[in-house]
Amino acid sequence: MTAESPEQANRDAAAEEANLALKDAEWAERTGLPERAVAAYRKVVAIFPAVWEVHNNLANLLLDLGRPAEAQQAAQSALAVRPDEPLVNANVGRALLGLNRPEEAVPYLRSALQRQPGMHPLRDMLARTLLETGRPDDGAAVFREVEEQATGDFQLLAMMARFYHRAKRGGDAERCLLRMRQLDPSHAPTYSELAQLYIDYAQYSKASEVSRDGLRLDP
Repeated sequence: MTAESPEQANRDAAAEEANLALKDAEWAERTGLPERAVAAYRKVVAIFPAVWEVHNNLANLLLDLGRPAEAQQAAQSALAVRPDEPLVNANVGRALLGLNRPEEAVPYLRSALQRQPGMHPLRDMLARTLLETGRPDDGAAVFREVEEQATGDFQLLAMMARFYHRAKRGGDAERCLLRMRQLDPSHAPTYSELAQLYIDYAQYSKASEVSRDGLRLDP
């Protein structure tokens, strides 16, 4: 049997240390010990900096902890290894939003959505960011891309309705809310949102009628 070289022995020891740290990080996350998980993830990436998933897990955790500057660093490290990964681009964008840098966040959010168009919470984030940076038409276009599939997706319609209401696109917001009411006639908050929309556009008789319908569902 050939004796293991010192270099190989060091590599094996590093791999074992990283594996133990990764297990510790996953355990700490499950048991609600985020700071321990952060420290463990940092240990893993110090040993194996080319593993993008660990950088990305660290970014997710730091975002949840409200530490966007550190999250951006972790996400950028993941991006350097895996520039086309939508989850990584999304985390860079989220971190930049947390740092109040929305204009810089937009390209990353777009890139993530182009590669994974089914991430509708990210679609909502992008549309709202565009609205807040003075580009309501671009924000609306983000939702126009999924108009057809939205007709049967209650949660997506709710996102669209909120966006259109905020963007002062009353007709679009009404269309979404009416479709939501068709999909789930027993969902009382839909009636409340629709009534508020009518009030905002001075359609008081419609608001009164919808409010009564909502009250009958949830007195």
